[in-house]
Amino acid sequence: MILRNTEETPGREKKQRSKQHTVYRRRKAKSLGVVVNSLLILFLVCLGAQADETFDLGKVVITATRTPHLLKEVPSSVTVITEEEIASSSADNIGEILEQVVGAEIKSYGTNGLAIASIRGSTSSQVLILIDGRPINQASSGTADLSLYPLVGIERIEVVRGPFSSLYGTGALGGVINIITQPCPKESSTFLQASYGSLEHKLISFSYGGTRDALGYLISGIGDASQGDIENSDKDRLYFSGKLSKDTDNSSKIILSGGYTRENRGCPGAINYPTPQATQKDKNYWGDITYNGKLKENSSFSLKTYFSGDQTVYENPQNWTGLQKDTTKNKTLGMIFQHNFIRSKIHHLSWGGEWKQDIVNVLTKDGSSRIGGEKKQNLGALFLQDEIDASSNTDLVISARYDDHSVYGSQLSPRVNLLLNPDYKTTFRLSYGKGFRAPTINDLYWEEDWGWGSGLFGNPDLKPEKSSGYEVGCEHIFSSRFLGRVSFYRQQVDDLINWTETSLWRWESMNVDKSELKGWEGEIKVIPFSPVSVSINYTYLKATDQKEYKGKFLTYRPQHSASWNLVYGVNKPLRLKINGQIVGKRYTDRENLNTLSPYSLLGFDVLWKIKKNLQIFISGNNILNEKYEQIQYNPLPGATYTGGVKINF
Repeated sequence: MILRNTEETPGREKKQRSKQHTVYRRRKAKSLGVVVNSLLILFLVCLGAQADETFDLGKVVITATRTPHLLKEVPSSVTVITEEEIASSSADNIGEILEQVVGAEIKSYGTNGLAIASIRGSTSSQVLILIDGRPINQASSGTADLSLYPLVGIERIEVVRGPFSSLYGTGALGGVINIITQPCPKESSTFLQASYGSLEHKLISFSYGGTRDALGYLISGIGDASQGDIENSDKDRLYFSGKLSKDTDNSSKIILSGGYTRENRGCPGAINYPTPQATQKDKNYWGDITYNGKLKENSSFSLKTYFSGDQTVYENPQNWTGLQKDTTKNKTLGMIFQHNFIRSKIHHLSWGGEWKQDIVNVLTKDGSSRIGGEKKQNLGALFLQDEIDASSNTDLVISARYDDHSVYGSQLSPRVNLLLNPDYKTTFRLSYGKGFRAPTINDLYWEEDWGWGSGLFGNPDLKPEKSSGYEVGCEHIFSSRFLGRVSFYRQQVDDLINWTETSLWRWESMNVDKSELKGWEGEIKVIPFSPVSVSINYTYLKATDQKEYKGKFLTYRPQHSASWNLVYGVNKPLRLKINGQIVGKRYTDRENLNTLSPYSLLGFDVLWKIKKNLQIFISGNNILNEKYEQIQYNPLPGATYTGGVKINF
C-alpha cells in the first residue's frame, strides 16, 4: 500500500521507514534542552560583541546563476557547506549535514529511515536535488531520499533558497540543493575512515585518486550497518562511485562519472501503525559524461549527458489489503547544455537547454501495475539569462525558462535579481521569481483499489503547482570579526496538489489548495577571538492555508527554529565543535487541533590530528537525551555517540 503524505494530510508519500520506541514519553514544551540552548545562544551573542580577522566571502558558487561567482557577489540567498565543514562533521549522510542550514528543514522517519528536505516551508517534492547538476528527484514520487547519499567524495553543498524554475524548471519551486563532488586530485591521495558507535553503527569509507599521464581518477565507497534502536529498524548499505577526467587542451575537460548503491533496511512503521515484518530494498545506479570548454576567449560551452535508474522493493507480509509487495522502478535519460558568452562589458549572457525522459513502473506482487503500466514522459526546455553589470555597485540578473512537457504542457518561468553594494561592507539583495512543480507519476496515475470504490486514485488531468514570490535581504560586515545577514520573503503557491477524500475511504489527487509562505531569516557569524568562531541562525516562518482552511498553519512547518555552532581550534590540531538546534511546535492536522511539542538538541564533535596523516574523532548527538518527533508517531533516538579514525596519505 502507499502511505498518506504527512506533509499535506491526507495524501501519500514514499514508504515510511521510521522507528517505534517500546517505551515513549512525550516531552514537556519547556524542556531542559530548550533552556540550555537558549542560555548558550545568549552567551554566544554577547561573546560576539567583541570584534579583527576577515571572513571568507570568496567561496565560489555556481547554482544560483549557473555561472561561477564569489559568494558575496551572488544576487540570491545561498548557503555553502564547505569541504572543511563536511570533513569535520559527524554527519552520516547528506540529510544530516543539512539540518542546521538556515531556512532548510530535514524531516526524518527515524535514524535509518527516509530523510526529505524542505526549504522555507515547501514540500519535499518542491525542492530540486542535484548532484553535479544532475537531478536525482524520483519521477514517481517527486522526492529524493537524502539518507541514501553519503558524504564521502563530496567537495561542497550549495543551498539556494526561493523559486528557481527560471533556470532549473520543475521541482525548483522552493529552492535547489546542489551536491558537488570532489574533482580528481592532481597528486596521488588516499583517504580511509573507520568508526563505531551507538546502535551498533559500523562504518568504513575510503577514497583514492590521482592523476597519471594527464588522466585524473577518483574512486570512493562506503559500507555501513546499524541494528537501529528498536525491532526491525536495522540497515546495511554499500555505495561506490568513480570519476575519470581528461584535459583535452589548455581550456577544455571531459569528465566521466558513475556509481552504484545498495541499501537494505527494516521498516518498523509508526508507533500507531507498526510493521514489524516490513522491509525495503533500494538499488540505484547512475552515470554521466560532462564536457567543459572554451569556444573562444570570451565564450564557454558545457554539455552533460546522463542516465540513472533506481529500484525500490517494499514488502510487508502483514499488509491488510493483501497487496504485500510493491516494486517501484524509475529510469531517467537526460542532456543539459549551456553556452556562456560576454556580449559587452555590461552584458554577460548564458543560454542553454535540457532534454529529459522519465520511465516509471510500479509493480505489485502479482505482477499488476499500480499506475496502469509503464509510463513514459518527455521534457524539453530552453533558458536564457543576462547578467547586467549596471554600475560599479549594481548588478542586475534577469533569467527565464520555457518548459514543454508531454503531459502537463508548457510553462514559462521568469526571475529578476538585483544586487546592490553601496559600500564594501554592505550588500542588498532583491529578487522576484516564479516557480512550478509538475505533478508526479504517482499523482497522475496511481491506482490502489481497496474494494467497494475505496482506495487511492491519481488524476491525469492535474495542473502543475505554481508560485510567485519575492525576497529582500541585507548582508553587513560590522567588523572584520562580525558578519550579519537578514532576509525577508513571501511566496504564494497556487493549485497545490493534495489527496482529497472524495467519498468514504476514497482519496483522489486534486488541485484544491493554495498557500502563503512568508517569514524572515537571520544569521550572524562571529570570530570573538582566535581560534574560536561562532555562527547562529534563526528562522521565522508563517506557512498558512489560503483556501479550505484559510488562515490555518500548514502541517509540519515550525514557526520558530534556530541553530548554532561554536568551533574551537579552527586550523588547529585539536578541533572542538558544539552545536545546538531548537525547533518550535508544529501542527499535525490541517484543522490545527493537534501539535508536536518543541524540541531542542545538543551535540558535539571532537577532531584531534595526532600526526600529519592521522586523526581520531568522537561525536555525540542529542546528548541531553531529548524525546522528540519530526513526523508524528515516528519518535527519534535519544543520545548516541560515535568514535573513529581518519587516515590520509
